[in-house]
Amino acid sequence: MFQETTTWDLRDMHPAPSAGMKLYMLFLLVACVIAGAKLLRAWRGAPPFRSARQANNPTYVDGLRTASISLKHWIGCIFLVWGIYASVHFYDACAGLLLQKTVGSSAIYFVAQDFAVTSTMTLLVAFYLFLVRWYLVNRIEKLRIRTESR
Repeated sequence: MFQETTTWDLRDMHPAPSAGMKLYMLFLLVACVIAGAKLLRAWRGAPPFRSARQANNPTYVDGLRTASISLKHWIGCIFLVWGIYASVHFYDACAGLLLQKTVGSSAIYFVAQDFAVTSTMTLLVAFYLFLVRWYLVNRIEKLRIRTESR
């Protein structure tokens, strides 16, 4: 008789995202959309590599400063929300492991894997916001230099 055997590979098993994770992912998506909108607004006022035409426009420079400060706050908010989400999730996972009274290594791996995923998502979104803010600050400085040289 032929018996078919199957083996389980835990790397191929991905648990469904929790409600908290879905909310957190929505929060990160909102942050990306807001940063993109601020970048597009800056480009609408002066396209990339053509910011010289706005050098004498204080309203445009003030708008860039405001967007930069806003992105700075969003970056801080992302890290705070991530810290709260990670600590609550880690606590819940550990509480669940304690209730089982037998801790399998796969449960620990899932917790560590989920923590790594949320950390990576957070750092990628914060990096994106950081790059947009850096671009806006750089544009402010270039406009300031052009204004002072005239």
